[in-house]
This record gives sequence, C-alpha cells and structure tokens, in this order.
Amino acid sequence: MRLDPQGSLPLILCQSDRGENFVLYEDNSMVIFACDRNLSVSNQCEHWFMDGTFSICPKDYYQLFTVHGMFSDQIVLLVYGLFIGKDTNDYDNFFQQLLLKYDYEPESILVDFESATLKSTKSIFPDAIQIGCLFHFGQCLWRENEREKLMALAFVPVADVIKAYSCLINDFDDDDNPLLDYFERVWVGQKKGRGSRRSKPKFSLPVIRFEV
Repeated sequence: MRLDPQGSLPLILCQSDRGENFVLYEDNSMVIFACDRNLSVSNQCEHWFMDGTFSICPKDYYQLFTVHGMFSDQIVLLVYGLFIGKDTNDYDNFFQQLLLKYDYEPESILVDFESATLKSTKSIFPDAIQIGCLFHFGQCLWRENEREKLMALAFVPVADVIKAYSCLINDFDDDDNPLLDYFERVWVGQKKGRGSRRSKPKFSLPVIRFEV
C-alpha cells in the first residue's frame, strides 16, 4: 500500500464502492477502515468476532485486524484495522476510536488467544463476555506439538535434516515465524534466494545430534 507524496492514503482507498468515506482514523501507527453504514451495523450487533492476520498485511504494517458482527443471523465483516504492532496500546487505540462514534456495548466478544487482545477487550468492554475461539485454541495445542517435532530433527540423519525441516515448516503458521527464523539462523541456515542453498548456521548440523 503506497502513500501519496504528502504521506496520505490514495483516494481509491479512502472511499467505498458507494462513494462513502471509508477511512475512520489514520495516524503513523494505525489506519482504521469503516464507513458510517458499517459502524451503525456494528452498534446493532450483540456479538462481535475479532481476528488478526499477518500473512496478507501490506509491507508497511504488521497485521490486519478485523471486527465482524452477527447481523440478521449472518456474520458480516464491518471494520478493518492496519497496525504496525500488536501490543495492548494498539488495540486500546483501535477500540477507543470506534467508541468515538457509538457507545458500543456488545454482549459477547470472540477473540483468539492473544494476550494483548484479551487484555484490551476486557478493559474497554468490561461487561462483554469474552469467548476464546475454538479454532485458535486448537492452533495453540497444535503449535506446541509442532515445536516438539523440531527437537526430533536431532535424531534425523545429517543428510536428511534439511529435507525433514522443509517438510515440518509447512505445518507452522505466521505466529511461529520468529521461532523458525531463530532455528534457521542458528541450526539449519537461512534460505538464499529461490533455490535450495542456505547460509551457514551458527552451529553445524552434526552438533545438534545426540546419543541416546
């Protein structure tokens, strides 16, 4: 997403297909997209659903955060937020900007198991019931299982470690990128270009092998 020479969003991103203003708030750390119609619908929704994603976020931002609502027995996407971070202050600022439009009082808020999101929603919407997302709960358990598999590479023949590692990382998600970056930098080397070449890791592969 490119800004114009004055550092503002291009007009095409500032209006909805109906010609409505689509930018609710904009500063150096965050952009919130929502038209008045969506904000009004949000105020009518008793149940909110929130999620953040990182893989499809523009390069100048860290995550895309979205708010959905249950409206007429359907879950509809209502508000988008682009953040440069994901700490509690980011979420607090996001929700406070929404509250400048309406005194939102959702009955329940479904969120993933992200501590900053949970802390913020509990603080900003103290009367709302917080519900953890079953899908993300499963992801948390699965992620721990996948991390255990990295340890198993110590018992793979040296010649097969890179191949085995390449298979394992397909099961990890974006939240695990810091762990995988560390693992590659220290243990198996980071990929160089599009081929199979890797940089030299801090420790050579034979070092991570153990006797049992």
